[in-house]
Amino acid sequence: MRNGLAVVAYSSFEDFFATRTGEVLGSFDATRVAFDQLPEKLKEAATIGAVRALGFRMNFETDAATKRAYVQSNASVISTTGTSGYQFSPLSFMPSSSNLSDEDIEKCLKALLVEGPWMELEKITSRIGYGIVGLRQRLKQLASQRHEAAHAAHADISVADLRQFPHDLLAISAAFDAAFSRAVDVILRRGHSSNTQTKIPAIADSVELRFIDYDGKVYSEKPAGGGRARKRYGTAEEAWRGAVSRSIPGKSLLVLRDEQQRPLDWRMG
Repeated sequence: MRNGLAVVAYSSFEDFFATRTGEVLGSFDATRVAFDQLPEKLKEAATIGAVRALGFRMNFETDAATKRAYVQSNASVISTTGTSGYQFSPLSFMPSSSNLSDEDIEKCLKALLVEGPWMELEKITSRIGYGIVGLRQRLKQLASQRHEAAHAAHADISVADLRQFPHDLLAISAAFDAAFSRAVDVILRRGHSSNTQTKIPAIADSVELRFIDYDGKVYSEKPAGGGRARKRYGTAEEAWRGAVSRSIPGKSLLVLRDEQQRPLDWRMG
């Protein structure tokens, strides 16, 4: 059972990566930046990368009819990159192999011009208060444990590892979301300018961070670095609504933390 739960946890992380990259890439608008002006590696991901992933992913379809429909649906989206009203296929950053790796995440952020992706992700998790030393190596360990749990008969994920699994993956997911969303926002703000190929340095420093801390009774909205609560709420839903309404679109990372200040959930403003 522990092995199965480890596989499910990592699969959820992969599902998040696929879904969230597709959502954020949907923010691109040809009226703000033309496809030809996008970063070179981003254009490559939208075309060559998507086709490679399509060739691999279509094999998961069960019969010829569904496989054909899957190919047609994705191919039609990929073909829009040659038009003035381009769209990104949800397969643009999907790995063309079985599992999501640290290299896939690095390649994804580099395609959006982020300098030193893993260094920046580690900065963000540290700012969240969940500084994992050697963040990239930790993801490699999690991926290895997932692979072993799924394929090795002798695998035995410990209770301690299983408890830590979701916390580490959630912290990595929140940091990735912040860096990815912020990078897309920067590229869109550059618009049709001539610096659309310029790399984005220190992206972690440009993310506005705020917390919603739960002490067992109330939810307190606080700025990064401590200080007094800006507002207190009776429920998590009220806290999210209030915090999001004051956030900066494309720049704010809102993190819900438990009594031990461990991240439980997050939202991008």
